[in-house]
Amino acid sequence: MKRNQRGFTLIEILVVLVVLAALMGLAIPSYINVVEKSRRQEALTALGAVKESSQRAYGTNGVYPTAVDFAQLDFDPNAQTAAGTQRHFNYGIVSGDQAFTVTATRNSWQFPAFGARACVIAIDQTGAVTITENDEDPPASTQA
Repeated sequence: MKRNQRGFTLIEILVVLVVLAALMGLAIPSYINVVEKSRRQEALTALGAVKESSQRAYGTNGVYPTAVDFAQLDFDPNAQTAAGTQRHFNYGIVSGDQAFTVTATRNSWQFPAFGARACVIAIDQTGAVTITENDEDPPASTQA
């Protein structure tokens, strides 16, 4: 008597799940790094706009502004996004008559398997960019 076999065996399903888990284990860290690079680039773009605005103010007034009017830039980096979530960086400016530094500080975030990450990006009146990152190790309970 011939029996028609349909479906998958439990072993076949488990093999597929193990392969998918391995692929996800490789893909998720890469994805997180790509997302963080794009967020840093967004911050660098905003800092560049603030730098240009500050240099225009210096050309007009002879001193750098002590605060930045983001409304003039059509960009409020500290406002919430259209989805109602906070942006990824907080922005600030420290300036004197002849120099300034604009900073973008990453809002703290943590992904349990990868630990906490912090990032501060600064740009000065010369256009010199400084990026300071602090990647903490994940908690011991999540390390392999």
